Amino acid sequence: MFSKLAKWHAKIPPENCIQCRLCEDSCPYGAIQEPALPLAPQAKPAARRRLAGMLLLTPVLIAAGIGLGMLLAVPLSRMDPQVRLAERIGAEETEHVTGTTDASEAFRGTGRPVHELYGEAVQRRDRFRTLGGWLGAWTGLVIGLKLITLSIRRKRTDYQPDRSRCVSCGRCYWYCPGEQVRLGLIRDVSEVVPEKEDASLGA
Repeated sequence: MFSKLAKWHAKIPPENCIQCRLCEDSCPYGAIQEPALPLAPQAKPAARRRLAGMLLLTPVLIAAGIGLGMLLAVPLSRMDPQVRLAERIGAEETEHVTGTTDASEAFRGTGRPVHELYGEAVQRRDRFRTLGGWLGAWTGLVIGLKLITLSIRRKRTDYQPDRSRCVSCGRCYWYCPGEQVRLGLIRDVSEVVPEKEDASLGA
């Protein structure tokens, strides 16, 4: 689990890879990414439009996140005890509720003016609104960047471990013919992949 935070990760040296796909078949997490096929010419305009759409959508997501975060400021601010107390005192004074609570009785026992409590509650609610807007903007930005990343087709000519799924267990190394040659377990990769040339020609 902590291998995702490690400085070093498992890598497949392209100069030693014979693309036998044994590492891909042996990975228990499906973390080996195969080479990406080149995009067909007729599909490139659609890919460009999709990327342009994601670029235009990102500011919209940020604005929507800001609006949603600010709208959630009122319900979220009720987690603050001072805001809850101010709402309770206001409800009692306007006779929207009957009776009192321990918190409201304790406040009245302090002799503080009610308007001070209201002012403090407004300040805290404004703080929640500001923080909610920043959080919403950050969430919209992250979602937008993720969509842009998914819309970009990266050129990949070699097999590579996916760092988001790879746990660096090293199982792919054990199945790699090149690694077994390096360790002296076999003399040549043809002992493991005897039909490599024929398979590559057939592909």
